[in-house]
Amino acid sequence: MSKNKNLFENPFLGEHLDEEIEAKNNLTYWFPILEKIRMRVPKTIIVHTGGVALLKLLDGEIPEGYMQFHKRLLDAIKTIGFPCFLRSGMTSDKHSWKRSCYITAESDLKAHLCAIIETSIMANIAGYPFDTSFWAVRELIHTEPLFHAFEEMPITKERRIFIKNGEVICNHPYWPDEAFENHKNKISDYAAKLKELQSLPEDEERELNLMAKYIGRFFKGFWSVDFLRDIEGKWYCIDMAVGERSYHDSNCKNA
Repeated sequence: MSKNKNLFENPFLGEHLDEEIEAKNNLTYWFPILEKIRMRVPKTIIVHTGGVALLKLLDGEIPEGYMQFHKRLLDAIKTIGFPCFLRSGMTSDKHSWKRSCYITAESDLKAHLCAIIETSIMANIAGYPFDTSFWAVRELIHTEPLFHAFEEMPITKERRIFIKNGEVICNHPYWPDEAFENHKNKISDYAAKLKELQSLPEDEERELNLMAKYIGRFFKGFWSVDFLRDIEGKWYCIDMAVGERSYHDSNCKNA
């Protein structure tokens, strides 16, 4: 990489983040490493666009090479099976669940691609770089949701662990109190469900800390690592990001 790196300014964090950091945030960087070290992860197939100008889809155009890319993506979806989870290398737009990452039929694909691309553009306007050249079709982990929100997204046990130079810094509930501020009046027994969502038995906390510590052996620097629990109680590593670019509970002394 050239010494004269392009810099991207994040107005919310007040930091300048270079191309190298953004490349590490891409699933194409961290996921192959997780697979190689045999971490428990969702089955995932990565598909490259082949240089297709996907942004033209938002203008109602079919860009050159799109149909070939569409077929490769459909082949990956059929291999993983319906329903499945779709994301770009950088984002899934999961808060628009039924219109974005949640794929139940072949007919979903083009519209859901557009939703994720549009969200990527909005993130870029806010100061976050985006890359839509790589896409991932992922196994949808079978969970036991406590409730649904964000266009019927199943909300279940998740944790975010911060690691730095191979050591666990802190372990948080993925969903903070304020996450469902606009949904809590629609959720029955909300307070009890939120408490259950954020709680974690000591044995599972130890297990996750060990998993995160193991991951930290292969990733230098500061990272957030996200885990999701399936219906059988198994934890999957589902996402990673450079720590400086990850939401961190402001109540945490390490934030």
